[in-house]
Amino acid sequence: MPRNVGKDYSECDLGSFGKLFMAECSKTKGERCACMQEKNIYWYVLRVRTGKEEHVVEHLKDKLDSSDIPFIPQKSCIFRRKGEISYFQKPCLKGYIIIESDKQTEVFIKQVFPKVFKMKYAYKFLHYDEKYDIAMWEDERLTFAELLGVDRCIGKSIGYKVGDRVKIVSGALLGYENKILKINRKTKSAVVGVNMFGNTVPIEIDLSLVEELSADDEMPSSSQVTV
Repeated sequence: MPRNVGKDYSECDLGSFGKLFMAECSKTKGERCACMQEKNIYWYVLRVRTGKEEHVVEHLKDKLDSSDIPFIPQKSCIFRRKGEISYFQKPCLKGYIIIESDKQTEVFIKQVFPKVFKMKYAYKFLHYDEKYDIAMWEDERLTFAELLGVDRCIGKSIGYKVGDRVKIVSGALLGYENKILKINRKTKSAVVGVNMFGNTVPIEIDLSLVEELSADDEMPSSSQVTV
């Protein structure tokens, strides 16, 4: 699992901390850091108490700069009862929130850590092998951002079952068939593997298989995944 940077770091010499981070980063992950600096958008993933995600986000909105935007990655869900269907949203990563910022890590640590770790339900920032490397790498951030979409909520997908394979034709999973780890026909969902901090994190997403087709039937072109 991704490692954590916790409250103990908020009490250290953050100036030295930041300098050490930049030195280590330039030695081992210079290309990735250069890419992130060019984009000037950084995602920091904070571990919080499960069920208190909204509480933490609302408090952070009051405490952080306008350029630091905390949000909860969501997914769209379907509730079926007595033939009626309703839609709602819930966190796709329980116990985590993301802070989007224009601050590089050294500045983020100096300015944001003291505010975050005064909060009751905020625990630790995830990091890579090096404990100072807390900004999500650009390739992982872009992939996850595309999956979430502009409203930061993973919508449901629609696909066709063809023999032992599924073809996605619309929705969040379109183009992500190679990331599907498992299809659950009973719950009408797919488990997708998303790379975060060097690990594959499973996320369950609603998937409607509208009908079953034979291999000879004509379908919209898209890649396939084995069920």
